[in-house]
Amino acid sequence: MIGQNEMNVTRSKMIFVVVILRIRLGLK
Repeated sequence: MIGQNEMNVTRSKMIFVVVILRIRLGLK
């Protein structure tokens, strides 16, 4: 349970970072 929840949080952070990078690249 704890391991899976931690994995979901990590995945959410990765998605968030990817979205930010794509937005920054799009602005440039």
